[in-house]
Amino acid sequence: ASSVSFSNNDSTFNALTANGGSGTSFGSGLTIATDTGKLALDSTSITSAGALTLTGATGIDFGAGVAFTAGGDLTMSTTSGDISGTGAFTLTSTGNISLTKNLTTAGATIITADSDGSGVGDFSIDASTTLSTGNSSLALTANDVTISGSISSGTGSTTIVVSDGGTIGLGGTSGNMTITGTELGNITAGTLNIGNSSTGNITVDGISAANSNNATTVNLTTASASSVSFSNNDSTFNALTASSGKGINQSVNVTTSSTATLDADSNDDGSGDYSNTAGTFSTGGSALSITANDFGLSGTINSGTGSTTILISDGGSIGLGSTSGNMTITGTELGNITAGTLTIGDSTAGAMTVNGISSANSTNITTVDLNSSSIAFSTGDSTFNGL
Repeated sequence: ASSVSFSNNDSTFNALTANGGSGTSFGSGLTIATDTGKLALDSTSITSAGALTLTGATGIDFGAGVAFTAGGDLTMSTTSGDISGTGAFTLTSTGNISLTKNLTTAGATIITADSDGSGVGDFSIDASTTLSTGNSSLALTANDVTISGSISSGTGSTTIVVSDGGTIGLGGTSGNMTITGTELGNITAGTLNIGNSSTGNITVDGISAANSNNATTVNLTTASASSVSFSNNDSTFNALTASSGKGINQSVNVTTSSTATLDADSNDDGSGDYSNTAGTFSTGGSALSITANDFGLSGTINSGTGSTTILISDGGSIGLGSTSGNMTITGTELGNITAGTLTIGDSTAGAMTVNGISSANSTNITTVDLNSSSIAFSTGDSTFNGL
């Protein structure tokens, strides 16, 4: 198969189209530029041996389905015009990836800085610069991100992952990767996935409605040994999903305008609890689901007239009231829940014991729906609105 190679020294052209067929390659440390026209690269595989700078006078164009792998820092710029991919586009670098001009693609787009996981490759997009994939998916991996411009996958998903399994700070708390509230507000997506099954702890701190308004659903995911914490300052989302192996901790108000799903023990090994030490988790009448090994509620939960569902993750027993179980919901904790229907347990839950629920404990719940392998009402009397 044919190929094109740029080596040894920098090169400048009036305009350039390089169609290398199966491959186009660049030597390390090169600058390839055009001074009057476009720089167009259309090969199945584009590689550089090290750092690379591409400059197109009136734009840089990539063909559909291009996989571009840089062996060092990658910088792309234009004098006028944008950077575009006519279809799916994959951009990978062991170092930094910096966008100083608009990048528009027409298919699924994957951008990976710090591809070797060494912790030295960041992604940045300048102010007044846009990264857009139409409504196609965008996956962005880096050691850290600086989002001064805007990122949009339309109604499609955007996924942001820290490259070396580090922590993520969302809002006012820093992590190995930090996404500030302002940066979050620069992202438009149907679903915004932050983190994955290799990610360290995620801390959410002070996300305003304006910060999260452009993401229909925010989905937070950590590794099995990591946790999600909502702390320091209140946070607000449209819809929210959080999945963690080592617990979900809340000490401030968290508000959603749509559904919320929290899984504090995502690998179901009995080590992830839901703990709300202060503040209210409110869904404005939308459904709320919490799955955990155990349940601690000194704050409050409010799904209004909507449903709240509480599930035990590992099939253990549930104690409701004064009898303990693998998951225990005390009478006081029950009194801190407001819901149209509160569902506790499902077909995978172990034995459930109800002991001494007072009318004050259950008064904020229209109907309590209990589900488990067996249910026993014992020792103390119990009172509900609807059961």
